[in-house]
Amino acid sequence: MKRLSILLCLCIFSMGNVFAQTETENTEEDFVYKMNQKGDQHIHLDLNITDSIMLGGEVGFAYNTTLGSNIFYAVPVLFKVTYQFTSKKLEIPVSLGIGGSFQNYVDRTYFGFTIKPEVGVFYRQSPDWSFGVHTGLFIMPQWYKNSENNYFGIIQDIGLAVRYHF
Repeated sequence: MKRLSILLCLCIFSMGNVFAQTETENTEEDFVYKMNQKGDQHIHLDLNITDSIMLGGEVGFAYNTTLGSNIFYAVPVLFKVTYQFTSKKLEIPVSLGIGGSFQNYVDRTYFGFTIKPEVGVFYRQSPDWSFGVHTGLFIMPQWYKNSENNYFGIIQDIGLAVRYHF
């Protein structure tokens, strides 16, 4: 298990050279996030491997508006591994999503590495339905050949959720 963890960390940290892009014009603006906009969408699909382990994916679409009335779009596509702790009707899923995201801001388009740790608490109402809350962080670095243009985006995701179990 230790070897697998070390190998996974090395793979993640070596992705910088794979996703590095050429320099673009550096335009600085402050981002202001407005929650629950029309474009905030997420689709999750998880398949149970055992009673506690799930494999799945997540595709999302979100945007942030800036003070200058510009829009930052992000479309993350993630492979997700979840371990779920269970106690009676209470479920606590702990997930890690790894993948990439398409990002666009003004005249810059970027595809880069994305990672999302996530945790939730759900109440199992019936065998088919559970209700709860979740929170996670989209971690989206932008690595360029000129390190002065590098950005490191961290976007928090908090929400109420309804899960259907089939």
